[in-house]
Order: sequence, then C-alpha cells, then structure tokens
Amino acid sequence: MTQRVELDGGKYTVIRENDGRMHALRYGEPWRDLVGDNLIYWLMVEIAVLNGAVMKACGDDVEAAKATIESQRG
Repeated sequence: MTQRVELDGGKYTVIRENDGRMHALRYGEPWRDLVGDNLIYWLMVEIAVLNGAVMKACGDDVEAAKATIESQRG
C-alpha cells in the first residue's frame, strides 16, 4: 500500500511506494528523490503511529482527530 504524508498544509507530500521507493512532492510537483533516506522513512513511521494514537483517543472520529492534530500545530 502506498503511504502518503502531507505536511505544511499540503505544501509538501512524502510518498512511499509499494516497492519501497520514496519521493517528495512540493506543491504537488516532483521535488526530491528520497530513496535510501532512512530519516524520512522513520519520520513517516512515527507520524503514522502518532496519527493512529490520536484516532484511537478520539474514538475513530476523523473530524475530532483532525481538530486535535490541528490544535497542536504551531
């Protein structure tokens, strides 16, 4: 399953393809090849874990989870 993480209101998107290749988009356009960048991979893993914890805490209420996440952004 392809994983996507959007950051900075959609300015950046990090994509991990099914075969493990990773790349970044900026404003929806190809920006960087991230193949072999383990830092970005582990940041994506951490984001997925934290988002899952927020969803669980919000009883799988997507709108409540989004509001919780947005309230923590600086």
